[in-house]
Amino acid sequence: MKSSWRIGLLLAAAGLLIGPSVLRGGTSDVFRVQTTLAGTAQFGVLSNGIIRKLQITSDDFINLALGRQLGTPVPKNEMLTLVNDCTTNNLRLTVFDSAAGSNLLTVGTLSNLTASSFTRRKYVETITQLTLNDLSAGGSNGIAGGSFYYHGRIKVTTNGCPTSFGGQLTGFLGTAFPYVATNVFATNFVISCLSTNCGDTNCITSCSNRVDVVTDIFTAITTFNVIIPRTHITTGKSIGKLVE
Repeated sequence: MKSSWRIGLLLAAAGLLIGPSVLRGGTSDVFRVQTTLAGTAQFGVLSNGIIRKLQITSDDFINLALGRQLGTPVPKNEMLTLVNDCTTNNLRLTVFDSAAGSNLLTVGTLSNLTASSFTRRKYVETITQLTLNDLSAGGSNGIAGGSFYYHGRIKVTTNGCPTSFGGQLTGFLGTAFPYVATNVFATNFVISCLSTNCGDTNCITSCSNRVDVVTDIFTAITTFNVIIPRTHITTGKSIGKLVE
């Protein structure tokens, strides 16, 4: 069940009951995400693979999401964000343009699995599924999907609206990178043959051959998954509004 993030939890003998979801729309609060994904990935074929440690910063994540080369300077107005509307059932991970006040790209969506509320202390703990979209089409660097569990500790107002997000991610990030591949095709043609030294029954035949070589150079995509065992994620207060 997707979380409405307007936590209307009623304490009952049977447990915690979550109110019905509402259709998406309206004005969303935008929270800037601070994180560095620390993980590992296998390089090489399975029979001779090695495991390397990797770190993916928020800027790296933005570049991958937008199909840019890693290391490309990220403009200050481009931010990795969580976008939430208290009246919707949809919490999203996005790349947000703070200058235009618009969403550049939705990277993934979050679906709540369970939540517990501490009303007096104004926070909620959740286990949430974060599903990343496959953004690797087009032969460029990209995010090739991914799946995370988010264990969140979310500060909320008296009416249950989040004021900041914290917690940790566990899962994997799919990544895609282009490379130049080369195929070489060789074809052997017989041009002509000449028979010499013919006796009563046999001749010596020699032929001239031609080998045509065709080189096919094309762009291919290699993908690998980065395993993220545990990475902290935090936001501050809302940095602005997204009107949709």
